[in-house]
Amino acid sequence: MKNSLKITFSVLFVFALFLNGCEKEEEVIQKTYLPEVVSMEIQPGLQQEFTVTGDVFAHQISRITSEIRGKVDSVLVKGGDTVSRGDLLVRLNSSAVSSSFNTAGSTLRNAQIGLESTKLSAEKSIEASEISLETAKTNLQNVIRQNRTLKAQAEENLKAAELSSSLGISSAETGVENAIASSLSTAQTAFNAANKIIGVSDAYRYVDSGFRKYLGIAKLNSLSDTERILEQVDQLIKNYSPTYDKAVLLLINTEDALRKTLDTLNNSVTGAEYTQATLIADTTAITAQISVIQTTLNTLRSTKDALENAIQESNGSSQTVLNAKAAYNITIEQLEAAERNARQAIEAAENALENSIRSADLSKVSAQSSVTSAYGNYDQARITKNKLNIQAPFAGKVVNIHIKTGEEINPGSPLITVEDDSELNLVSYLSSEDVRKVKIGDVVTINKNGESATISAISPSADPITKKYKVELSHTSESLRPGEIVKLTFKTGKTVYNGNRIFVPLPSLHILPSEIFVWKLDGRKTLKASIIVGDIVGDYVEVLNGLLIGDEIISEGGRLIEKEGTHVNILNKPTPQIPE
Repeated sequence: MKNSLKITFSVLFVFALFLNGCEKEEEVIQKTYLPEVVSMEIQPGLQQEFTVTGDVFAHQISRITSEIRGKVDSVLVKGGDTVSRGDLLVRLNSSAVSSSFNTAGSTLRNAQIGLESTKLSAEKSIEASEISLETAKTNLQNVIRQNRTLKAQAEENLKAAELSSSLGISSAETGVENAIASSLSTAQTAFNAANKIIGVSDAYRYVDSGFRKYLGIAKLNSLSDTERILEQVDQLIKNYSPTYDKAVLLLINTEDALRKTLDTLNNSVTGAEYTQATLIADTTAITAQISVIQTTLNTLRSTKDALENAIQESNGSSQTVLNAKAAYNITIEQLEAAERNARQAIEAAENALENSIRSADLSKVSAQSSVTSAYGNYDQARITKNKLNIQAPFAGKVVNIHIKTGEEINPGSPLITVEDDSELNLVSYLSSEDVRKVKIGDVVTINKNGESATISAISPSADPITKKYKVELSHTSESLRPGEIVKLTFKTGKTVYNGNRIFVPLPSLHILPSEIFVWKLDGRKTLKASIIVGDIVGDYVEVLNGLLIGDEIISEGGRLIEKEGTHVNILNKPTPQIPE
């Protein structure tokens, strides 16, 4: 009966092939369920191997948590989305963080403005000190030139005094007249120098008068007393008559007015309209005019004494010469004092410049320090603000979303889990005996799909509880997914039985009362091969007869096959494409 059925089935099958053509055979096979098997090629000897289970993990997995307290503003992805590194996943909102960032930014801007203002102020201060120094140097040159003239005049006066003893009364009278005449012009020059500063006459009162508010303000009535005495000198000049007494009176009052002016200057303050440089120049000018007045007054008196001596002593008086020499010495002392004061003014200006530079440097350093500190606070606030935008740490997939829009979160709250399964990490645990047989770089077979993985790491110490060693394998596959459990076959690379002896795995054997056989493969069809077995070595058994080196047999999955000629799907080989 069975043989008849077989014959009938064969005839029908051949007839179907004849009608549909050889190309249709594969299509029918593909549409019919095919047993899934794992095959192996018979090789001489036995390579030692062992099989264990392993867990499949993603190469990278990140459970992103919040670093700050806030509220979920928006969730921009959903579970299963593919994201790239740096993609925005979640926006958080925190008024405290935003306020701190804005405050830090405002503080930084103010510090930067303060730095620029400090630099500008420092530059102006140094520039003003440099101008004061140049002015003081110019004043010294002016004093030196003026002293040279006054010294020559004093020398002439001395010579005149020396000559007066021999020139007689006439010459002495001429000297007095000349001294009286020069007294007016000297007084006028000195008055104009003070009047230009104080402004008592209409010619200077309303010209460039803005600076006069700084004059004498450090001493009560200083300016008013000076104005009063200058007005008196102005009247003396206007009512001047060329007499000795008038000349002396004029010169004494002029000197008094100049000293009042000098006192006013010494009690003045400087500012934007009346600079330190101008004050120094004015002081130097008035001091010089005092020296001129004193010289003229001494000349006037000496000529008067010379005249009196000439009258008393017809042959000239030695006392006249002595007095002239004394007047000359006084003049020289005054000129030297004026030059000394001018040099001291330069020294003071140099010190002021050094102080300005030192003060400017300190101010700039302090302002720069404020900017640096503000930068640090701003950067920290910016870093904190950036934590409001949650980004993908690497390219991968969103596997879990732990929050929802509007939810309040705290530091450490889980937000989103992202994993990168472009590369897989297979983890297995080996006994102390097995772990000695493997090394990093060994290739391991994945029994599910016949693919290979490479050992990437071996733990140097065993788990304290299980006493097993963790072994990690790197693998790339589209057929495996994180969370799966697979069987891994470790081949140690050591052949324990050599020669032409043949070994097959025990699961490949089919044991019947009358025979032991394995399923051989002819392409993708099964052939029954009866065998004679010998020694059993671990999970393998020696085949003494029935198989040849190079034969391909089913090592796993053959239990579901009932007959020869069964088409199978070999998992560790690519599925052939049906030709068009």
